[in-house]
Amino acid sequence: MAAVWYGTLYKSIDGGQNWSSVGQIGDDMSLIIDIFCQGNYGWLIGSSINSKKNYARTTDGGLTWTSEVLSHNMSKIFFLNENVGWIVGEGIIKTTDGGGSWTSLTSFCELPYVLTDLHFVSENVGWVIGQSGSILKTTNGGVTFVEEKKEKVIPSSLELEQNFPNPFNPSTKIRYSISQPSKVIIKIFDILGREIETLVNEEKPVGTYELTWNAVTLPSGVYFYQINAGEFIRTKKMLLIK
Repeated sequence: MAAVWYGTLYKSIDGGQNWSSVGQIGDDMSLIIDIFCQGNYGWLIGSSINSKKNYARTTDGGLTWTSEVLSHNMSKIFFLNENVGWIVGEGIIKTTDGGGSWTSLTSFCELPYVLTDLHFVSENVGWVIGQSGSILKTTNGGVTFVEEKKEKVIPSSLELEQNFPNPFNPSTKIRYSISQPSKVIIKIFDILGREIETLVNEEKPVGTYELTWNAVTLPSGVYFYQINAGEFIRTKKMLLIK
């Protein structure tokens, strides 16, 4: 367990009953927003007045820190292990080398709300929440994200609508209706028929649903989305243009 106050790191090895100073981040960090630790590895996001460095990492239990600059203001950090982690806020970024380098998965421009928390159960499956009640899910480590909402409409038949907008960049909405409780599977395929992602794979009650699929890291091209609900199978084409 660790705590930070004005750039100084305090560490506890007895569940928080006692704290001792083990290091100082320096003048780079004047406000710490979040910290995540695993053993001797640790990562911080925050803000500073002078240098504008808002990210730091340690590999020696907080004795020394390396500070860097992230391109956006961030609010929450999560690491699955010593190498793989994500930071959310004004967008989503991911690292696979312990925080040495970061890849932008989506930015504030593609998601017009601030993200506030996240949790991953594996390198592929995770959830991100944000303002306006938004809940995003990924099943491929953040290559694409899905947001699903149920509408207050009672459908009379099974239906898969054309995505909108189409063409799209980088996100599009997919609406479907279930007239009886069903196991629903919705998958995305590329032009060669290779499976890109499973958007839905669960039992669904009667209702009309709308998915928002964000494909910010995928290349331009033709993609197909297919629904399988009992004996009902439909496939439609969509076009991603960047």
